[in-house]
Amino acid sequence: MKRLKKALACLLTFCLALGIVGFITPVRAMAASSFENGLGKITFSNLDGTFKDGKYRFNISVKYDKKYNTSDTRYNIRISNVRLEDSSGKTVKIWKDWEGLGKGGSTTVWFALDFSKLSSGKYTFKYFVNADSWDKGYGQGGSTAVNHSQGSITYSSCKYVYDTTGNKKLEAKFNVKGLKGYVPKVQIYNANGKLIRTFPKCGKISSDDKLLTCTWGLANDEGTTVSAGSYTMKVTINGKSCCKKFKIDPN
Repeated sequence: MKRLKKALACLLTFCLALGIVGFITPVRAMAASSFENGLGKITFSNLDGTFKDGKYRFNISVKYDKKYNTSDTRYNIRISNVRLEDSSGKTVKIWKDWEGLGKGGSTTVWFALDFSKLSSGKYTFKYFVNADSWDKGYGQGGSTAVNHSQGSITYSSCKYVYDTTGNKKLEAKFNVKGLKGYVPKVQIYNANGKLIRTFPKCGKISSDDKLLTCTWGLANDEGTTVSAGSYTMKVTINGKSCCKKFKIDPN
């Protein structure tokens, strides 16, 4: 009970910084489109976007039903003029062309982008699918629209907790919105700004509205219990950070 009263009596102050990264919502999906050239039929469509390594991927399914000259790989499928435009039609990103499926077949092609450096708004991903043949070239364009909004990290609460053996720990919680698919990094700094503890790698944020719990055993990276004083917990996601400053007494 004394421990609990002491924990409740501990006043925790905090500093807050917003973390801004990409949060993507599909607006319009394009139905499968197809065209034919002198060698076969080409079908392509937009798949659902995915997150990987902190980036959003625009995925395109491409199928080349090549009926003639399947051993002749001179005539490939090409995805060219790949770009992202903002709501005013201005190009904000250009990707390199993709080329393949010279013998026919199917694949998924993706183009990745870190949206954290872009402002909120509606964006349109555009591209052109082209297939050469022995007589002439054929092709069609494709596009998909997405809404990008700025995610955030904000401090929620902090308290002392105890494990089954009575060891004292500090539990801090942060509200994480619009950061699904990103991996948080949690660090502890002492009053002099020296990094003393880096948490083991966390799992990816699993939802668009997540309450992230960070529990610190009040020890540094060497396993030594820290002395009483001021410390800062820093949560970083995709280069942006939220800090929580507090005073602790490990006893």
